[in-house]
Amino acid sequence: MSYHVIGIGGSGAKCIEALTHLSAAGMMPDGDLNILFVDPDTANGSLDRAQTTLQRYLDCRQLALGEINLFKTNIALPKPSVWTPFGDNANPTLENFFHYSALKTQNEAAAHLFDILYSPQEKEVVLDEGFLGHPSIGAAIMAKKIKLGSSEPWKTFKNRVELDSKSKGSKIFLVGSIFGGTGASGIPTIARLIRREFAGYENIKIGGVLLLPYFSFLAAEKKLSNGRIFRLDPQNFILNTQAALKYYYNQDYLDCFNSVYLLGEHSLTPVKKPSAGGNSQANDPHFIELYAALAAIDFFKNIDASAGGDFYSTLKYNMVARKDIKILNWEDLPDQNNGNAIMNKIGTLTQFAFAYLKVYYPMLQDIKKNGKSYVSPWYIRFFERKKISLDNNKIQQKLEDMKTYCEIFLKWIACIHKTTDDISLDLVQSRAFSEEKNMTVNLLPPEEFREGDFANLIAMDSKENANGLDILWKKMCDAKVKAKNADDLGCFFNALYKNAMRPNKLEEEYNVRN
Repeated sequence: MSYHVIGIGGSGAKCIEALTHLSAAGMMPDGDLNILFVDPDTANGSLDRAQTTLQRYLDCRQLALGEINLFKTNIALPKPSVWTPFGDNANPTLENFFHYSALKTQNEAAAHLFDILYSPQEKEVVLDEGFLGHPSIGAAIMAKKIKLGSSEPWKTFKNRVELDSKSKGSKIFLVGSIFGGTGASGIPTIARLIRREFAGYENIKIGGVLLLPYFSFLAAEKKLSNGRIFRLDPQNFILNTQAALKYYYNQDYLDCFNSVYLLGEHSLTPVKKPSAGGNSQANDPHFIELYAALAAIDFFKNIDASAGGDFYSTLKYNMVARKDIKILNWEDLPDQNNGNAIMNKIGTLTQFAFAYLKVYYPMLQDIKKNGKSYVSPWYIRFFERKKISLDNNKIQQKLEDMKTYCEIFLKWIACIHKTTDDISLDLVQSRAFSEEKNMTVNLLPPEEFREGDFANLIAMDSKENANGLDILWKKMCDAKVKAKNADDLGCFFNALYKNAMRPNKLEEEYNVRN
């Protein structure tokens, strides 16, 4: 089974960032995950961060880790991985896109209609940083430019979906906000184009997350070439959302979906560094994006692609909410297995990343520089006896790749804990490895990680699972040096990951045999 996710706009990219981390934690069902970004603002900072996270994930996928959940999902990206309707156009405007000047001379009635539909500012604003909260602009442009069968990356997307439909079917998931411009225009437009393209394919299912307002910022302005000011005002977010939902409902605009998830937050998080677009628009991760990634996984796991039925017969209604409006903990995350699967998998990845950065990577570099391997019996077992040399550049690059991803992951989970002062997140003890200064969340240097917090790194963890780094060290010194389908270095990572798990879950999760 293959799964497809299309992230639309900056918020869509941030949700894919969260889904990448959940994939690293082993939460995706078996199958390939195909990812495509849609954003006219290709310099968007949030998009850039999501792409960097994906690349570091793919680097770690090259490691032969054996049969564990860590990085188990194969993620594929088309070329190009980001689609923009403007191509190489350096200064795209709506009037240039629809050849307004020619329209006025060749079709006066059409030009007059264009004048009625769009204000002078909407026609003249440069759109290289997105649709700036105006979905009426984005919908017209996307509907005109997206060609599923003839241009990349849509051609590759179509071919993959058609190939999937010949076997177990295909599941396609769209995610973006509906209170801005790009997501509000892209989600319904792209979903309807896909549904129309694959009309008659009963085993193709479409799902989507509609992100309602969950952040705010000070009004931003963009100066036009003629001196006019184009204003983006977040005070319109609620009105934009209300209008979008009403329009979708009245026009049956969501009838192309098999499942729709609506996510929002009553307490709007102020953006720390407001930006109208471009590289400076790199908003911190938010816990709502974690929920969006969980929604995608829920859709992939629980919607049967082979089953027939239209939107109305397959759509299910569920409500998810926090128990305490001011606190979010593991119990508030939707876990249908009711077995703390989310806590165990995210928690295991957190402990693995903490231990690797704090203890094992620094120790390996110290051994490379100063020798004295005897002080680390696990090094003798996993490296010396396997004749793995730390002087080998390829080995060093693999160790560095894992280090880089672990840093990215810990910073991401630290950021979602610092989302807002109005809500306290109680998932992991992020203070053990991060700090916030001048409204910026940063990782502590590994030597400053609070190793005493490791035993209680996962909030709400039971006392029998509270093992410190010293216990993990002993387990690593006694760990097996073989793992099925793992290479020599992969055996080390495999053992560290397994021994970082909850003790009472190790046998259940991985069916470890003596």
